[in-house]
Amino acid sequence: MSVMVKESPISEKDMIAEAEKALADISRIRDGVGRVIFGQE
Repeated sequence: MSVMVKESPISEKDMIAEAEKALADISRIRDGVGRVIFGQE
Protein backbone atom coordinates (compact mmCIF):
# COMPACT_ATOMS: atom_id res chain seq x y z
CA MET A 1 0.00 0.00 0.00
CA SER A 2 1.42 3.38 -0.94
CA VAL A 3 0.65 6.93 0.08
CA MET A 4 -0.53 9.35 -2.58
CA VAL A 5 0.38 12.95 -1.76
CA LYS A 6 -1.63 15.52 -3.67
CA GLU A 7 0.06 18.60 -2.21
CA SER A 8 2.98 20.14 -4.03
CA PRO A 9 6.31 19.96 -2.20
CA ILE A 10 7.18 23.06 -0.20
CA SER A 11 10.54 24.76 -0.05
CA GLU A 12 12.85 24.44 2.92
CA LYS A 13 12.20 28.10 3.78
CA ASP A 14 8.43 27.50 3.86
CA MET A 15 8.93 24.34 5.91
CA ILE A 16 10.98 26.24 8.50
CA ALA A 17 8.35 29.00 8.64
CA GLU A 18 5.60 26.42 9.23
CA ALA A 19 7.66 24.75 11.98
CA GLU A 20 8.28 28.08 13.72
CA LYS A 21 4.57 28.88 13.53
CA ALA A 22 3.74 25.49 15.06
CA LEU A 23 6.23 26.05 17.89
CA ALA A 24 4.67 29.44 18.62
CA ASP A 25 1.22 27.80 18.75
CA ILE A 26 2.52 25.10 21.12
CA SER A 27 4.08 27.77 23.35
CA ARG A 28 0.76 29.65 23.61
CA ILE A 29 -1.08 26.42 24.41
CA ARG A 30 1.44 25.53 27.14
CA ASP A 31 1.04 29.00 28.68
CA GLY A 32 -2.74 28.56 28.70
CA VAL A 33 -2.52 25.09 30.24
CA GLY A 34 -0.15 26.41 32.92
CA ARG A 35 -2.65 29.10 33.88
CA VAL A 36 -5.52 26.62 34.05
CA ILE A 37 -3.67 23.89 35.96
CA PHE A 38 -1.42 25.94 38.22
CA GLY A 39 -3.34 29.23 38.45
CA GLN A 40 -0.41 31.16 36.99
CA GLU A 41 -1.01 34.58 35.49
